[in-house]
Amino acid sequence: DVPRGLGYSGLGFGKNDVLYRTEYLTVRSEPNARRLFSNVPTFFQFDDHEIYNDMPGRIFNPEVFDAAVGNWKTYIGSVNPVIDEYNDTIKYYYFQAGLGDFFVLDTKTFRNPNKQQIVGPRQIKQLHQWLNNSIAADPSRFKFIISPVTLTRNRPERHEGWNCCSKERNQVLSLLQSEGVINVVFITGDTHKPGIFELLPNVYEIGVSPIDAFGPKVWGAGQDRTVYEETGFTTSFATYTLGPRGLKVEIFGGGYHVSIQIAVIISIFLGFYILIRTLLKDAFALSPGACFALLSGLLLSLALFADDLSNSESFHRPRFAMEVERVIPYKL
Repeated sequence: DVPRGLGYSGLGFGKNDVLYRTEYLTVRSEPNARRLFSNVPTFFQFDDHEIYNDMPGRIFNPEVFDAAVGNWKTYIGSVNPVIDEYNDTIKYYYFQAGLGDFFVLDTKTFRNPNKQQIVGPRQIKQLHQWLNNSIAADPSRFKFIISPVTLTRNRPERHEGWNCCSKERNQVLSLLQSEGVINVVFITGDTHKPGIFELLPNVYEIGVSPIDAFGPKVWGAGQDRTVYEETGFTTSFATYTLGPRGLKVEIFGGGYHVSIQIAVIISIFLGFYILIRTLLKDAFALSPGACFALLSGLLLSLALFADDLSNSESFHRPRFAMEVERVIPYKL
């Protein structure tokens, strides 16, 4: 994760190839990460935080983009399937696993909101060909389209996700409708809050993130039917079980509630306040209002912390579950 700043610049590590490389080497050498990568088969995609927070796309800063994504490809992206080994700009890919076909999109390399472009015409053409190949092999197979960012129109920010480029969003969805493609599921991320939306009849977007982060409420009223949304907790993940009858999705979540983070910040602030007053030999000069605020903040923190502990079992049972039934094409 290379968020904005880190003491270097507003552009993460800028063009400094060494700093990006050091970041990956540090993460890859961490014991828990080594254990994860050694035991869990993993493919990767990238978004803004592999470059710097809210990085819109390569066209806006190609030198920084190439430094960051070059190291991403070297240290983790190299395990991904390769479509064209002679074209380094292609970082989208597809593969099969079990009863499903998967297409992993790249929404940063070719993004240009001025042209209403988030994936670009060549990637859409490749997606179309992949859909045709999957349908020709077995139209009843589930087809998962993986996007780093959301497609739903229920996200108010116009610059986020596919909202920046509604032309290509409509093009992809129209492609599914015109071709009569069935058993399609979009899996997305980026929002720091989980949500499930119906983009087309029986075509769902399942956005479940993050593993650990917090942020403001992201969902709003929109044109897509909301199946599920969550704004409270800051850690979430989903399991996908694909069988002959269809797809079962279970969402797990918990961690520190946003409200407890706010309460802790308030308590820390007030704690520093009373410490300074104590050092100044003026601890008992606190006004009644300040004393009440301090006591309230501490009590609220303790109450929310206890509530958070009581919810720790939520990681062992799903907060939400749904099933998407497999559609079998009718043949005479």
